[in-house]
Amino acid sequence: MEITRRTLIGRRALGALLAAGLVALAPARADDPAALLAEGRALLEKGAAGEALGKLELALEYRPDDTELLAAAARASVAAGEADRAYWYAILALEVIGGTKQKALVKELDGLIAELELPEVSADALLEDYAGEVLKLAQTCERRQLYANAVDLLAACRGTRFEPRAQERLDKLFSKEKTVKALLASGIEIPAKPTTRKSPDFIAKEDARHATWDDPHEARPSSTRSTRTWATRWPTRSRWRWSR
Repeated sequence: MEITRRTLIGRRALGALLAAGLVALAPARADDPAALLAEGRALLEKGAAGEALGKLELALEYRPDDTELLAAAARASVAAGEADRAYWYAILALEVIGGTKQKALVKELDGLIAELELPEVSADALLEDYAGEVLKLAQTCERRQLYANAVDLLAACRGTRFEPRAQERLDKLFSKEKTVKALLASGIEIPAKPTTRKSPDFIAKEDARHATWDDPHEARPSSTRSTRTWATRWPTRSRWRWSR
């Protein structure tokens, strides 16, 4: 096809407009990581760090182990003031790189991490924050009648300051017949509540007395009067026998 003078002038004019940023390129396809990477880099050069990070994170959904995408996301996060995100992407990129020969990229990422100003947070504080989020998730599962998931999540709060609240939710779940049936159908064991009022010392002595029984249930007929001896201790099985 013959290129006319008008066509040539038009192409040069379009190129000048693109270079000046007065005409936008067509948006990258959402499923084209390479195009999203190019668009993210272009946005980052223009100072639109937030938009650039959005494009790069979308591309990472398709290529989560792409070192160039991870490194670009780390740079965009720094520019956007997201220090924790920048650290996360930089660490992921370094893990993917491993023992490869991308020494220049490794050096850049190490420098990026060293310059980040991350808040000092103790491991205990992080655990407590995590437990709080787990408790919220458990309550969401409970509202949606995902009782087995709720029980697992509530049990994960043990050993934290949220344990009393989690235990309160567990007790409430186990007190409802409908919930208990659903949990049993899911294979979740329901703890039985002890019915005895005997002291722990008495129960321990009874357990010791009956520890040698071949069968925890033994019946002996009596010609006169029979008495029942109970030895119960939750969560072990109740033991009883008839004696004269």
